[in-house]
Amino acid sequence: MNLRNISQKLGRSFAISLLVCTLSYAQTGIDNLAVESLSKKAVEEYKKGEYSSALSILEDLYKIRFDYSSKRINHLMFGKTLYKLGKYDRAKRVQKDFLINYHDDPLAENARHNLGEIYYRLGEFPKATREFLTVAVNARSAPLRTKGLTLAGYILENKVTLDDIRKQRRETVNIVEKAYLTLKLSENLYKIGATELAKKEAGSFLSIYKNPPFKEDIQRIRDGKLLKGTSTVNIGVLLPLTGENAENGLNILRGIKTAFNEQPSEIRKMFKLTIMDNESDQVKTVKEMMKFAEDPSVMVVIGPMMSDNATSAAAIANSAGLPMISPTATKDGIAGIGSYSFQANSDLTVRGKALAKFAIDSLGLKKIAILSPANDYGKQMTDSFAREIDARGGEIVAQSWYYGEPKNLRLQFKQFRRIGFRIREELYLAEEPPDSAAILADTTLSDSVMMEMLTELSKPVEEIDSGKVILDVIDGFYLPIEFGEIKYLAPQFAFWNFKTQILGGQNWYDEDMLFDKDISRYLDGVAFTSDIYRGADNLALQNLKNRYKELYNEEPFRTDIFGYDCMNMVLQLIGDKVRTREDFKDKLTELNDFNGVSGMINFTGYSKRVNNSIHILEFSNKEIVKIN
Repeated sequence: MNLRNISQKLGRSFAISLLVCTLSYAQTGIDNLAVESLSKKAVEEYKKGEYSSALSILEDLYKIRFDYSSKRINHLMFGKTLYKLGKYDRAKRVQKDFLINYHDDPLAENARHNLGEIYYRLGEFPKATREFLTVAVNARSAPLRTKGLTLAGYILENKVTLDDIRKQRRETVNIVEKAYLTLKLSENLYKIGATELAKKEAGSFLSIYKNPPFKEDIQRIRDGKLLKGTSTVNIGVLLPLTGENAENGLNILRGIKTAFNEQPSEIRKMFKLTIMDNESDQVKTVKEMMKFAEDPSVMVVIGPMMSDNATSAAAIANSAGLPMISPTATKDGIAGIGSYSFQANSDLTVRGKALAKFAIDSLGLKKIAILSPANDYGKQMTDSFAREIDARGGEIVAQSWYYGEPKNLRLQFKQFRRIGFRIREELYLAEEPPDSAAILADTTLSDSVMMEMLTELSKPVEEIDSGKVILDVIDGFYLPIEFGEIKYLAPQFAFWNFKTQILGGQNWYDEDMLFDKDISRYLDGVAFTSDIYRGADNLALQNLKNRYKELYNEEPFRTDIFGYDCMNMVLQLIGDKVRTREDFKDKLTELNDFNGVSGMINFTGYSKRVNNSIHILEFSNKEIVKIN
């Protein structure tokens, strides 16, 4: 760390400490603006994943004893940030303190859910189950109730003993919790072959409670209608249900379960979902994938979610001959590990290649410049795009990179303008020289004007380019930006006066930015690739939105949709002729026409076992329209 960074850190810490000391002694008439500014900064740092920076602010705000408007939120965020940093014991104390001080507050359910996550990480599984079940029963938020029930179910199926479940059932007075615990106890007994004991547990419960929650499921066990493992197709699910990426993992799982539960009962009886939590951890991913590989009843695994985890899992899947479908991984090369690994989402090569093809074949662009983030994503997107441009006869006339947030790209854009002027000069010199007689006959230009033009052309580009001259000689600009960077790129691009076609990737599908009145005026006509299309004419998506409103009181997230499509694809492909893992692998390899909510899934194109279908969208006249 250099001296400047140290001084900035010390300055910030001193300012926060001074503020805390000042406010702690104040009693009345406090101006909340300074505190709220720090609160906002802490939330921003948290959202960016800068948890240590967020903690340094929240820790000081936590010491302020008087009430202020965001105090409850800061308290909750303090606990969640400690959890993110692995400080579980302290996080537990903070969240328990929140529940004591704000037990009736709407945010209490979030604190309780986080407390369940903390207990899970500490290996205190019965306590984690208790917190998640309380959230599942009492939370005002439907999505939070669903997450609570999902995590409680996972723990009851995989992490606790039969005696733990019996003990928790005795201790609770809530009928919903009692019924759910009875269901899981009976299911677990059934799994280990204690079918008569499972029937007895279910029957005994139904003799006491005549119309409990989960009645149909418990009745099915009592009546012996729960199919044995040998007669079902086991579908493994490997996702992050806790840890860094838990929110997205739970959304994918919600999509999977929604698709599964929409099937007729006779179809559902043919399948079993076995769900494992990899916690976004490489070692955990390998261990859980090995369990699936060793279980001959597992026909296919949906997951993992993250590209790095999927890479590790793919090696095991191919060694064991177990088909694995990642619903979201986009990194190049995962499917290439072997014939049993599949990517239901397009990888970066497919995306770059598709956009380059569109640029050359549909838009007729020839000369293209590229400005990319200098990270793995930017490099992979740039390489695949540039290779395809070259292959189709286009020309990459300029290429530049940026590091971090692209707030000031003056050097890059000046370089692009220098190249633009050079191209313009080359085009001018390459034109057919005019007839000398015509020049002599042309009296519209005086000698003085001609001399002025020649003098300007002889100057270095830096002297004549003020940025006011519109440059239209670069046909297209490819900008594979990171999400959230439109607000930086759009005004700078307009300032530097390029008349050109903007091309981009998935991260341009940011509706908040595209429809912002201060930004949208710069972006009319931008074309970009996307793995999903959310337009009103996507009727399948509109139907799923209505279904989610009924079930969860919110619209599906992008990750929900990928889980939903993956599950429906698996259920569609597993038919009478699929008897082995190899049969199912062959079915997947030949798939070229599955129509999902997100779009088409096609594993037979340029990139084998990778979805070769991608949407090309355009932002035009304040609308996002599907071009291809």
